[in-house]
Amino acid sequence: MLSSDPELSTLLALQALRISDTRQAETALREALPQIQERRRLTPGVPVASASFSPDGSELLLPSYDGTTRVLDARSGRVLRVLAEPTVQPVIDAAFSPDGTRIVTADVGGDARVWDARTGAPLGTFKEPGFLDLRSVAFSVDGARIVSASGDSSARVWDARTGKQLAVFVDRNYQPMVAAAFSPNGEEVVAANVDGVASVWSVRTHRLL
Repeated sequence: MLSSDPELSTLLALQALRISDTRQAETALREALPQIQERRRLTPGVPVASASFSPDGSELLLPSYDGTTRVLDARSGRVLRVLAEPTVQPVIDAAFSPDGTRIVTADVGGDARVWDARTGAPLGTFKEPGFLDLRSVAFSVDGARIVSASGDSSARVWDARTGKQLAVFVDRNYQPMVAAAFSPNGEEVVAANVDGVASVWSVRTHRLL
């Protein structure tokens, strides 16, 4: 199996390690990792802050420090669309909505912008109070809400259609947040700070769990 499907071999070895940390599982992982080969290299020509796939895997999102987010064909690397921030602030993160119809971007100026994924047209802007930088953005599984993580020690939940702020969660140690995400059922938000501490809140009650 190793020679025919090294990616699957690696996944199986990782799963074996999670179940039981044995010498055999470690050996299998060491043998599988060197077999994984780079399939293609994409060079957008600008410094990239992060990268993510569309839900169907056909497109890539590359937010960049030049104030743009490029949408690339995942196979050819061809640039399909360029989403340009009107303020030319570096874009730190970007994500597709679960149905692939919208894109949300986050810039260091504190703006989260929603775009039409097909046309690249802007659909709305959510502004962080105090103009503090955003670090990450993500949609809920149903696409109805967006969660952002910010340098002002907060994670905020927004209505993805109207831009209305629905909740604010503040790190108990007032450390800058670096990432946030919804749980699969959308009932909780997890956010991580720069000290490596992850906190979970209830979206309904706004309480720390």
